[in-house]
Amino acid sequence: MMLNLQSLKLKLMKLTAMLLFCVPAFAQNTLSYDSKAGSPEANLKDMIWLSGHWQGEAFGGPIEEIWSPPRGESMMFSFKSMRQDGTVRFYEFGTISEEKGSLILKFKHFNADMTGWEEKDKFMEYRLVKITDDAAYFDDFTFKKRSDEEIAIYVIIETKDGTPEEMPFYYKKIAP
Repeated sequence: MMLNLQSLKLKLMKLTAMLLFCVPAFAQNTLSYDSKAGSPEANLKDMIWLSGHWQGEAFGGPIEEIWSPPRGESMMFSFKSMRQDGTVRFYEFGTISEEKGSLILKFKHFNADMTGWEEKDKFMEYRLVKITDDAAYFDDFTFKKRSDEEIAIYVIIETKDGTPEEMPFYYKKIAP
């Protein structure tokens, strides 16, 4: 499914606002945050498998993510989405940080010219829902280790008709 950039911006920015208290029937790999249950205890050692340089394909072109090893109570990342011709569609920059005995995912989106999608002091924020040896489930946003050389990221996005849909991103490790 091809999404234009403006539509993609809107859909990604709506992620934190939609589906806050329920897990859609179609979502097989994502969980939603329950404020009554809160976040489980976790630390960055639980996420070390995510470190590295990853590449895949989504939105009709190449994608890549680079995750730093845990250091200074956070892991930082950059994400780049490109068109088939190699031009940049958009970027994301963010962190997974230790906060109040758990983990939280925060990031911002940027156009190819580095103009931001979110307001200056705003960012996307996803609280941890569940953690296992090979997966981290943030609010409607899941990281899964498929092998030492492959990961999958699942995100709930809103389609053109407003229907939420779980979108998979599959990556192969190209460097540690």
